[in-house]
Amino acid sequence: MIYFHTKLKVADNSGGRALQCIKVYGKAPSGLATVGETVAVSIKKSRPLGKISKGEVHRCLVVRCRKSTRRPDGSYISFGNNAGIVLNTQNLPVASRIFGPIPTELRQRKFMKIISMAVTVL
Repeated sequence: MIYFHTKLKVADNSGGRALQCIKVYGKAPSGLATVGETVAVSIKKSRPLGKISKGEVHRCLVVRCRKSTRRPDGSYISFGNNAGIVLNTQNLPVASRIFGPIPTELRQRKFMKIISMAVTVL
């Protein structure tokens, strides 16, 4: 689960390396995000000559979460780290490549562009 001040890794080639959650969208009482939800993040570390730089604020789609997520068929899925994909204002990815596995829950939330860019969909 992703809360306020949670650190995330970047799962794309946008130029960021480390993110920090500063707001969870649409979850006022609980304030937590899981796989497939968007959060506002601050870029904490970035690569030189990347598309994004340190200190910028962007939207981010959570694609991997260490906490187990229950699926409709009764199975559970969890990942080894918390990771996200940096989005622009139109909710499209800033990057052109995505690293690591992506869950199928993104298909139900209409992030088809991200599904098509991913190498592995679990």
